Amino acid sequence: MSKPVLSVRNVTRTYDTASGGLTVLKGVNLDVMPGEVVGLIGPSGSGKSSLLHAAGLLERPTSGEIRIDGADVGGLDERARTHIRLASIGFVYQFH
Repeated sequence: MSKPVLSVRNVTRTYDTASGGLTVLKGVNLDVMPGEVVGLIGPSGSGKSSLLHAAGLLERPTSGEIRIDGADVGGLDERARTHIRLASIGFVYQFH
């Protein structure tokens, strides 16, 4: 069996707000297999963009693990994350 090209494990994302922390992702798990097409749907504010930003290495999750082609990318510096985005990641927003 092939390995996931993207693996998201126990990802949490909390944003700091004036009234305290706002958790939009809590313990999210997702695997995307080679050749698979994935669509995220949900109501406004449900965390779709936050998940895409974390999985696309645009933002760091508050906790959890993201693996691209089996490699843990959590500890990479911004230059290495940019290289992976250029070489391996793509997604399309509904409205650009």
